[in-house]
Amino acid sequence: QHKYCTAMVRALKKHRDAGPFLRPVDIVALNIPDYPNIVKTPMDLSTVEMTLKARRYADTQAFADALRLMFNNCYLYNGRESVVGIMAGNLENMFESQLKKMPSGIDTALAEHKRQSSDASARTPTSATRPKRDAHPPPSRDLPGMQRKKSRTTDPQMRYCLNIVKEFMKKANFNIAYPFLEPVDPVAMNCPDYFKMIKEPMDLSTIKAKLESDHYASPLEFESDMRLMLRNCYAYNPPGHPVHEAGRALEARFDAKWAEIPIDVDARSQESHVDEIRDLEMKVQTMARQLEELRRGDGSVRRRSSVRSATGSPPPLSASGSATHYHQGGTTMSPTYVSSPPPAALASTRGRGRGRSIESLELTLEQKRALSARIEDLNPNRLRVALMIIKSAYPDLNEEEEEIELDIDSLDPFTLRKLYEYVV
Repeated sequence: QHKYCTAMVRALKKHRDAGPFLRPVDIVALNIPDYPNIVKTPMDLSTVEMTLKARRYADTQAFADALRLMFNNCYLYNGRESVVGIMAGNLENMFESQLKKMPSGIDTALAEHKRQSSDASARTPTSATRPKRDAHPPPSRDLPGMQRKKSRTTDPQMRYCLNIVKEFMKKANFNIAYPFLEPVDPVAMNCPDYFKMIKEPMDLSTIKAKLESDHYASPLEFESDMRLMLRNCYAYNPPGHPVHEAGRALEARFDAKWAEIPIDVDARSQESHVDEIRDLEMKVQTMARQLEELRRGDGSVRRRSSVRSATGSPPPLSASGSATHYHQGGTTMSPTYVSSPPPAALASTRGRGRGRSIESLELTLEQKRALSARIEDLNPNRLRVALMIIKSAYPDLNEEEEEIELDIDSLDPFTLRKLYEYVV
């Protein structure tokens, strides 16, 4: 019976769901300080195995009671419907099944535990004679290759990410987060093939350490590690397994919290800038449609464009003297006459030479003719900019008039020079 009990414990330790029961509960690592208040007599498989090796169980009933105590402690603290409770149930079913196959008869070696234990205690050195072990400082918690950067604790997004991990590590989420609290130990968890299947292990304590040491450059890197941890869970644990189901529950809770992450102010400013550009593009398209409607709506509207030269004779816009059509954004546009702006508006545009003399800004007759010829060949995008340059000299221009006439000499030298340099 003693040999059978020993084999039974070894088989239980190899069970896939034995992880939470292999060692005594670490209330600090698991962040469950109230555990001793609820569970008065802790028990685990390693303690049962050590007691069995020391032959301290009076009979098989005492051995079975110790294992049942371990399962009941789990149900008491976690509940039977929790992930750890389900794992305990699977392990208990295996135990009860093997217990029924226990050989009958009394194992004398198991019954002689008192003499064996007394002899062992006589040979055990006291604390006064036992040599002291060298004290070693705990290893650094910094991850390998981790470089300390400027603290991002003031970043609301990174603080939010850290709070997510801290909340998952609280007792309230213990039932679904337990398998992810610490790195997987293939030896302790009896899963020697884990690293053959999982090439990039990840867990909550590692993610927390990265956050606290400013390892992540952005929240997206934090999210990537969280997704990696969950993918590892699904890859190693098949659907229906308690750990797999715990991963699904944790993922659902993470998705809900991730959707509420604070908005980045810089990203919001960039989006606002993009919206402004889109609004301007829509206004340009609206103006193009209005011009097209004017062109189609009234056949009596004269579609011609001319620029009067400095001598008063308007140079033609095209070789044939007919109206020239420009295609802009898929809409046909016809340059129209632009009426002279009011004297006040014209006066306001005079003298804008930006440090250059009026004489150096004024165009010659040949330059004006070149401007007239080249403006007809502009593509839609460049034509739009040219119209904006002309618009800058006509702030009171009424774009809804059917006929708009442009007098080249009505433009101030600065605007005319600017238009020439852009077009020619």
